Amino acid sequence: MSDRNPSRMAPSTVADQVAALLAELQPDIPVAIEFAASVDLLAALRARELDLTVAHLPVEEPGLRVMPLARYEFGTVVPADDELAQRTDITVDDLAARRVLMVTSAVQPATLERMTRWLTGAGAGAVVEQLPDPDLVRLAQLVHHGHGVTLIGTTGVAAQIFAQPGLTVVPMRDTGPGVELGLVWRTESGPSVLIQELTCRLAELIDKGPMYV
Repeated sequence: MSDRNPSRMAPSTVADQVAALLAELQPDIPVAIEFAASVDLLAALRARELDLTVAHLPVEEPGLRVMPLARYEFGTVVPADDELAQRTDITVDDLAARRVLMVTSAVQPATLERMTRWLTGAGAGAVVEQLPDPDLVRLAQLVHHGHGVTLIGTTGVAAQIFAQPGLTVVPMRDTGPGVELGLVWRTESGPSVLIQELTCRLAELIDKGPMYV
């Protein structure tokens, strides 16, 4: 943490909880939450523009430490007149041979790679197609007009974009591709007292039950 600049982190319910704990532990330093892709947040962390961040996992590289915090709950977005729209939940096997549209992997490369493996792996066999951009509004329009289905987290901005007439979000029966969010910080000089206190408080929250977003 810096006395001159506020700490900046990724936005989500999880980031809100981390920010609240930081405010309790060090009330004299303001905490600002910024919207950014994980790849950009991690680049800023490496460049020392951030003290810590909440990012999509996995993050496996020297000099960075990770504490998993939460797992996404996923739903499949289908046209309202699709046969799957009548289901209370579905599994990945129900997407076999389906065209699954995804935004470009340039935004969250590790996350999209994990989701693609899960969708196309043994017993699944979905046909995954990446769009050339991260435009969720365009993705919603493509699904609405029957060009495929897509997966989204059931909370957050993406869920709001797909909550519109003509589309139905069907929950996945399990936790989906296992996409996680975690706290990430630099380790070159060892964890600070603040980081140690923060991770202890977060561990107490996790012990009370799994966190989902």
